[in-house]
Amino acid sequence: MSKWKSYTPEGVQDQLFESCLMKRNLESTLRDFFRECEYREIETPVLEFYDTYASDKGIIDQESMFKLVDQRGRLLVLRPDMTVPVARAIATKMKNYELPIKCFYIGDCFSFNESGGGRLREYTQAGIEFVGAQGAKADAECIVMAIVALQNSGIKEFQIDLGQVEFFKGLMDEAGLETDEMEEVRKLIDSKDLIGLERVLDGRKMRGDVKELILNLPAQFGSFEIIEKLLKMGLNERCKNALMNLWEINSIVEKAGYGQFVSIDLGFVQSLDYYSGLIFKGFTYDVGFPILTGGRYDDLVGEFGYHVPATGFSLGINMLMMAKMSQEVSK
Repeated sequence: MSKWKSYTPEGVQDQLFESCLMKRNLESTLRDFFRECEYREIETPVLEFYDTYASDKGIIDQESMFKLVDQRGRLLVLRPDMTVPVARAIATKMKNYELPIKCFYIGDCFSFNESGGGRLREYTQAGIEFVGAQGAKADAECIVMAIVALQNSGIKEFQIDLGQVEFFKGLMDEAGLETDEMEEVRKLIDSKDLIGLERVLDGRKMRGDVKELILNLPAQFGSFEIIEKLLKMGLNERCKNALMNLWEINSIVEKAGYGQFVSIDLGFVQSLDYYSGLIFKGFTYDVGFPILTGGRYDDLVGEFGYHVPATGFSLGINMLMMAKMSQEVSK
């Protein structure tokens, strides 16, 4: 008998009775909640053409994708993400729908990227897409829905960190950095490599306070008083508009009664090509990865020929299960 016959591949797992029941109940809870909020469900194929995810902007790292070839020799992937195929479906099949389009999904994804499923290579994503809506109100709606979705799932102690891609890009404009240098700085900040970051900035002609801010960007997190302080620095309009956007979003979330769950993190700099404004992520204790991520991605649907703004979030069902089980044990 083959030694592998009785095992599952690395990064996938069987869901036995109790965990399977928990998973189905979470999916049902989220499905009911999204429908109550007047979002409609969409389902996309598990198999997609590689070209759906491949672009000059590098929407998804190709190294993280499971690839296979069909009978005609065409390259396919097991979807590593749900937002991209939903954007494809909306752009190619729903152009005649009235805007905004509010939809949700619950489906399995496959990736070698640990952060997607918490060390799993097969994991379930649930989320919403709010397509055709601009402005802070739509972004705030997504944040509030993310908060209530976590509460409904039984996660009581969590935090949502807000960042802003446009603020980072405005700061790079202030520093006079080119696109390739900007991406290098983003990666260095993301990895908290301050020595490498200082090396890139050394010798650049820029204001001393701007250089200091970039070097200290990972420390710019906490209360929204940070925004007031940064607005007094005299940064460019791109930075100011991004900061005011965060302020407005937070004000709406606070008025809705959920301000205690939200904080700011300007050192949070996700993909600069995927996202175009607000970005956010959610954390809870006993889990080493974000349990949800989201933000505004006004250019993504346009990659498929339909130029409309969009915002949304996705959360990891497997992450929620991990958090619930761990937090029950630690009580």
